[in-house]
Amino acid sequence: MDMEKLDKRLKEISGGKVLDVATGVGQFIAALMPALKDYDSFVGIDTHEKALAAGKGNFEGKPVEFLNMDATNMAFEDEHFDTVAIQFSLHHMKNLNVVLQEMLRVLKPGGYFMVSEMYVDGDQSDAQQSHIKVHHLSAELDMARGDYHDYTFTRDNIRKIMNGLNLSSLEEYDVTYPMENPKDDELITAMKARIVQAMKRYEDLPDFSKFQTKFDDFFSWLDEHGYAPASSLFFIGKK
Repeated sequence: MDMEKLDKRLKEISGGKVLDVATGVGQFIAALMPALKDYDSFVGIDTHEKALAAGKGNFEGKPVEFLNMDATNMAFEDEHFDTVAIQFSLHHMKNLNVVLQEMLRVLKPGGYFMVSEMYVDGDQSDAQQSHIKVHHLSAELDMARGDYHDYTFTRDNIRKIMNGLNLSSLEEYDVTYPMENPKDDELITAMKARIVQAMKRYEDLPDFSKFQTKFDDFFSWLDEHGYAPASSLFFIGKK
């Protein structure tokens, strides 16, 4: 399986100084820390201050720094990092090409460029479709508020983006994360609670009731089919 191959490959990589773009609360950092052979430090950048504050609390005492920084105009010198990474965020970038070129700029020659991105197509289970559906609903809410948030890309879309970077020795892994029980009651209840809490940020939208109906329909789908993470493509390239 690609998951096992990816795990083995990451264990061969010394990350050095790692940059995580659109880090949020540092989920990708938390995943890479035990996955890599070793590393020196991590820097996570984002423009959402609340997420950054939460991230700082998650990594106290560890070599991780969180910075409020625009990914289209990074305040780092050229060739500053040994590894640059971004997870589940390509579709969030209005100026995606600018962000990717900035990541290349701050990456040392021979450094690793890592991208993990969920995709919408392929033979995914109904439980995985729950992840895709809730993501698309979230994208619609963000766009209604004027924030850029594209729908999930297809695999071919993602491959086209990656091939356009002209990285050397580009490796692709098609990853499906295991979910023991997609219909676990605690899982479903917790997910609904997180969604309800998140939706409060959008209650001032003039057509919020339309979205409320869509989420009610989604909750019915969730009860019937459960939830599992959508499959994703993981790329490892070198500059």
